[in-house]
Amino acid sequence: MQKYSLFFLAQLFLLSSLSIFAQDTPPKYPELAKELMAMRKPDQKLRIKYVKKLQAGKQETKRFKRVTDRLVATDRQNTARMREIVAEYGWPTYELVGRRASSAAWILVQHADRSPLFQAHCLPLLKAAVDVEQASPRNYAYLYDRVQLAFGHKQLYATQTTKNEFTKDSIFQTIEDEAQVQERRTAMGIEESIVDYAARNGFTYTIPTEEEAQRRADSIAQIYAKHIPLAKAAMAAGNYEEAVTHYMWAAYCDGHTKAEDYYQLALAISLADHKHKTWASYFLRKAAIRGHAGASTYDTNPDLQNIKDARPSNWAELLDTIEELGEVRWGK
Repeated sequence: MQKYSLFFLAQLFLLSSLSIFAQDTPPKYPELAKELMAMRKPDQKLRIKYVKKLQAGKQETKRFKRVTDRLVATDRQNTARMREIVAEYGWPTYELVGRRASSAAWILVQHADRSPLFQAHCLPLLKAAVDVEQASPRNYAYLYDRVQLAFGHKQLYATQTTKNEFTKDSIFQTIEDEAQVQERRTAMGIEESIVDYAARNGFTYTIPTEEEAQRRADSIAQIYAKHIPLAKAAMAAGNYEEAVTHYMWAAYCDGHTKAEDYYQLALAISLADHKHKTWASYFLRKAAIRGHAGASTYDTNPDLQNIKDARPSNWAELLDTIEELGEVRWGK
């Protein structure tokens, strides 16, 4: 899953070039356009470095950690500024900033994975711009899938891939109505076929028939149904490492995994002092977004202390999301 590799599946820097050099017209706010393009530059430069080191197997090196830390810091800075820009101008449309800078704005929001509620806030703004031909339908498709998966739902356009932690296979995250996925991609202006997109991401994919798509959907449902009772039994027996394994399998089943499942996965990771402690705040975020009743107690729950200590910056962002959720739900 994208979140399982520090939230950065950086294939998007390749795709952004498809629209970033489109013919531009003079924008209404040229200085804002320049700022957006300037913000895009380190986003892309650092992601290229990140991907190259990742592909070279240098995840354990100090240089990789430095690049990762710089990328995280850049994303946080860009997200904070994009919040201000969207609040002041609305979505940066072609008319406001030009095509290139509008696509740059999308890239920056697409990479705001630590602020999924902000991404969700931007989605209808981007859609409204697309409807009046003031933004890219392709960009909307990518952000739509990102938001869907962040909220635990299935993606629609097959823009998001992941690597299974257990099989090490690269795959698409769960796709809604999979037999029709290529038609939807084409309708949104995604020129690259899903087959070629999969190949570029390192795996083979075939578009299923209706019957095959149903079998694939049933298989995902069966994986979820198999692992959840095993995970619960392992938790009850205090076998937290085993519980992590089963809950992780369930977490790959987008559209089936529930808020309590994400919470129990994070809890098992913490209690096991698991190697993936830095991932766990992401699962707590998904639990909170899906409406987990205990979200308000995460910060004072001693059983989650290992997660809190693993990466304090991630924990702070989790608390920000929980606070933001409260404001949205209760109208504060």
